[in-house]
Amino acid sequence: MVRDIISNHSVIDTQNIIEINFSAANNSEEFAVILAQIKDGINKALNTTELSKEDAEDARKQVDKAISQANSSQPDAAKLTRYLRSAQSLVGGIAGLVKSCDNAIDAISKLFQ
Repeated sequence: MVRDIISNHSVIDTQNIIEINFSAANNSEEFAVILAQIKDGINKALNTTELSKEDAEDARKQVDKAISQANSSQPDAAKLTRYLRSAQSLVGGIAGLVKSCDNAIDAISKLFQ
């Protein structure tokens, strides 16, 4: 297992599967920055797994919506959760990305409720 630190946020890369820790996010801006790492994970998965281009693109769009929502003046927790659940369903066979989406959804309840 290789551990890297990206902007003080933990990223674990195990056999090309990325799991992102969202516990370091203290506000919506930090949360949005970390969400962008999910898109990086989708890109990596596209190159190393059986994730289809269509599913990858759709998942990236859902993460983009979540980032936009997190950056809004009043982020809506329900919308954030919906976008991330949708992205999660599109990358369902990639454990690290599914766990990253779960971690993000858990962080939503702490940051936006």
